[in-house]
Amino acid sequence: MACDCVGLSPALARWQNLCLDFYSSIKNFTTSKAEFPALEKVALETPLYAHGLVLNAPPNWKEITLFLKSLPAMVDLMLFVDGAPIPRTLDIIWAQLRTCTLTYCCTTDILHVLPLFSAGTRVCLVDFFEGPERLASVHTVVSDLSIRSRDVRVIDTLLSSLTAPCLKKFCITGRSSCIPHITAFFDRSSCALTHLGVSLWDCGADELTLLTSPHVCDIVDLDVDTQDDPRTFRKATEMLAGRDIMITPKLRRLTLRNCRWASKAVDKIFEIQSNRRPVLQSLWLNRGGLFSQDTLQALKSGGLEVVFFE
Repeated sequence: MACDCVGLSPALARWQNLCLDFYSSIKNFTTSKAEFPALEKVALETPLYAHGLVLNAPPNWKEITLFLKSLPAMVDLMLFVDGAPIPRTLDIIWAQLRTCTLTYCCTTDILHVLPLFSAGTRVCLVDFFEGPERLASVHTVVSDLSIRSRDVRVIDTLLSSLTAPCLKKFCITGRSSCIPHITAFFDRSSCALTHLGVSLWDCGADELTLLTSPHVCDIVDLDVDTQDDPRTFRKATEMLAGRDIMITPKLRRLTLRNCRWASKAVDKIFEIQSNRRPVLQSLWLNRGGLFSQDTLQALKSGGLEVVFFE
């Protein structure tokens, strides 16, 4: 991608977001000594995936490092490295980030980077893979961690080497067999979550065993993808209604995704509302079917706002 940085110089000073399809584009910025004093969010892709082209060109890490180090306002970085090793020359940038998304990185690099983030950082790990080296245990102070992978073995490898005592928000997209590894990770970290998101492709009622963990008893926001599985929906509503014991008593917002069974189980919704009043304030439903206006008004009158979203 060609870029006349000199001609754009006045505008560059105002840029806050930048997405580059080709790493080679960065050289246009570094050689022209362009400055981006207001640039906060940067997204970088490897050439392999840029516009669907297969270029087989390795990332120009020297130019990438120079470019990223020159961004004083950068707080959000999305990095798609396509399996390329992340060089240690980037170590200086991680502490300044507040949000970071790493896609298709190896666990070795992830575990090297995680301890370098500052407290309160949000980290999202997508489709990562296992590195060749034996992994040492690391400690991170990130407060928000999202993991998305179909490979349970890789999730286990990562979580078994990680301790995150400051963790407040955790979201997992994977398979149900990763539940024991998540539970062990929570126990080892002794974290106290306030937000939990669970989406398992092969879901069943077992995924909800996470709700019985002592580390999620204080959550105020719960997001569950039922995958249109009636067992998961039934189990979720039974647990959240608190028939036997009230779990997550501080829950203020509940999100149920892919739950076409919701409109056929309005009685369950009313039971949740009744037993969790006045703490639970909103129910967000994705593909929740049709609710009558009378039902919605009755729920709202009882203190529960129902929001539908796609």
